Amino acid sequence: MVYYGLDLFQQAIESVINQTYKNLQIIIVNNGADGIITDYVNDLADTDNRIDIIRYEQNIFCYEDSSLVEYVVWNDALKHATGEWI
Repeated sequence: MVYYGLDLFQQAIESVINQTYKNLQIIIVNNGADGIITDYVNDLADTDNRIDIIRYEQNIFCYEDSSLVEYVVWNDALKHATGEWI
C-alpha cells in the first residue's frame, strides 16, 4: 500500500519493470486515490501493456476489519491475473 509515498512506489514499480524477465503481468490496485500517484500509474499503464490497474472509485480500506480488505483486494487481483503462475 502506498500512502503518499510516490518515491518508494516508483522505485518498486520500476524495479519490477526493469527485470530481465519480461513475460509478466503487473497488477496495481488503485484504492480511490487521485493526484500524482494516479497520474503516474496511468502513464505507466499507457506505455507498458504488462500493467493492469484495478480501480476502486472509493477507498475500500475504510472497513473496520482489515482482513476483509485484504481478502477483497487479493481476490480482485487474482480475478485479473492471466498468467499460469501467480
